[in-house]
Amino acid sequence: MRRARKVLFNPALRKHFSVSGNLKNQTMKIEIRTNKSIVKYTFILFLIAIFNTQYAYPQNQRKVDATSYLISSFDNYDVVGIGESHWLQEQHDWIISLIKNPEFQAKSQHIVVEFANALYQNLIDDYVTHLKPLNYKEIAPIWQNTCVSPFQTWDGYVYRRFFETVREVNTKLPFDKRIKIFAGDPPIDWTQIKSPNDATPYLTDRDRYAYSVIKNLLQSKNKVLIIYGSMHLFKNLAPNPDLPFPPPSFATNNITSYIQSEFPDRTIFFMVYIGNQSENFKTEIQQIYTELSNLSKNSIYLLKESPLANLSSDIFLPKPAHNFPSPVVINGATLSNMADGILFFGIPQDLSACKANPEVVNDTDYHQTLNFRQQLYTKSNFNLQRLFKETIKPYSGAIWE
Repeated sequence: MRRARKVLFNPALRKHFSVSGNLKNQTMKIEIRTNKSIVKYTFILFLIAIFNTQYAYPQNQRKVDATSYLISSFDNYDVVGIGESHWLQEQHDWIISLIKNPEFQAKSQHIVVEFANALYQNLIDDYVTHLKPLNYKEIAPIWQNTCVSPFQTWDGYVYRRFFETVREVNTKLPFDKRIKIFAGDPPIDWTQIKSPNDATPYLTDRDRYAYSVIKNLLQSKNKVLIIYGSMHLFKNLAPNPDLPFPPPSFATNNITSYIQSEFPDRTIFFMVYIGNQSENFKTEIQQIYTELSNLSKNSIYLLKESPLANLSSDIFLPKPAHNFPSPVVINGATLSNMADGILFFGIPQDLSACKANPEVVNDTDYHQTLNFRQQLYTKSNFNLQRLFKETIKPYSGAIWE
């Protein structure tokens, strides 16, 4: 009001305004013009703030709660991938809490896992979805007879617990809202395997087969959670051109590359931090440790535009064996090109490998099965001590399997 009166009674200023009528009306007109300008510039500043929030990643937005962020990711993506570090107790404890979360149950009812043989999909459906009462001996073939046996066994009790937990959750849900587990492992029938050549077609088809399962779910407009070893889910994965022998199948096309080829920009992927002791990356590893060590347990560190974004992706790739180079490389060669975020479950020395199912210890028939499979490849018996150990701490598994 004071500014309006100054304009009205100052001839030098008044000529810039169209003045007619009484003082009250002119004061209102000027005030309205002034208020409109304030609203206009406030709105512009508001848009700038939104833009900066969306594309910048300040410290407090890079470090987020894993459960809430993963659940909200389904609002923008159809596929959410969790890089599973095999037998990692702390990660699987978090996965169980995620499955039990009603908000997750409302977002996705379709989970594709690495640790289940598709030959037993009907058995999975009977047990998990239709709640058919089955005992351990009846359901164990689901995870014991995958095509990666005996090199990777899923006899850690966290895998059995996963199926049991989803079943338990489903008892409280209406049938059309129940969570379904889909086996991503090819349907190998071990009773028909007599030589390594019999198993090879399944081993080389792992990622393509898993994608075929995911593709069917996406075509039906479903939201899908994938739980797989990180190597199967790394973004921009490619075979190493310096490899002196044919690359493994996942190097040519892993699950994520298959998805991207037909369903671009529909996937978000989080890998796991378990530490790395490579002598080649001491400085980078210290930087990662410094950046992540103050995170709360069960957090996600978002990589885009973060201080870790441009670190070499080689840090998280397989360690060279027998002086051979890593079988794979990441196009773009940075952490932010291989994953969208890092799942953090604690500092490496606090992580642990779970113990095996207690039934395995005295299951001599299964011991003979593992020996037979091991002898197919190496002519030696399976190391049963791997299954007899209690919880191992610190964890020393590999995220890329």
